[in-house]
Amino acid sequence: MKNNPGSGSRLPVFITREYTDNLKDFIDIWAGDPLIDLEVLPKLQMQKRDHWFYNGARPNYGSVILDTEAIDMRLNCWLKYIFRLNVWFIWHGINWRHCNEGPKAGLFQRVFTEPLSFINWPGSYGNGDGIVFYPGRSPFFPEEDRGLDQLIGSIRLKNIRRGQQDYEIMWLAEQAVAREKVIEIVRPVVPRAFSEVGSNEPVPWSQNGEDYDFVRSQLLSLIDKADLLLLEERLTCPPK
Repeated sequence: MKNNPGSGSRLPVFITREYTDNLKDFIDIWAGDPLIDLEVLPKLQMQKRDHWFYNGARPNYGSVILDTEAIDMRLNCWLKYIFRLNVWFIWHGINWRHCNEGPKAGLFQRVFTEPLSFINWPGSYGNGDGIVFYPGRSPFFPEEDRGLDQLIGSIRLKNIRRGQQDYEIMWLAEQAVAREKVIEIVRPVVPRAFSEVGSNEPVPWSQNGEDYDFVRSQLLSLIDKADLLLLEERLTCPPK
């Protein structure tokens, strides 16, 4: 692709693996699983290349499966802000039919009563992996039919939404008081992630949702104060 004489050479190449030096001239977008090397990241960004993060990988960043804390899905949105990452890439959202691997290959799944939704036999498996929406209808398993002609959002999806809101609040606070102040407030809750964390360490971030809510309230207060100051300035110095 990079040697294509036509428009093909401009197509970005994306790969779901961590940065590998001997491929550096051929890959435009990396999606590390499990790690982002935080020493390499700024170099890639300077080269106008990108490094996303992929699915979940405790203790380096939050998990996407049911067995861990729901806060993990909120945490990952915080990591996007802290480390200036553009994308957190989740491989699937409605994995109601099993992937083409392992003993359940191709089978429709009882997603409400049999949570094991991914098996890459024999090594990895995940409860709820690839599912952030649940079906309101279940034609293959009538006993699981919820009688709703719509998708049902999961608790994990709600945590993603809360994390996205937090991200925007961080950005707004940054406009009011500068990024350094926002990072100072956020970092006690999320002190380390990605390559800063050893694979055998306990998770370094808070697993208590109240800690995240407290930071959110601090940031909202900063935004409110900045808005009041701006309003006072406009009232005392009206435009001519």
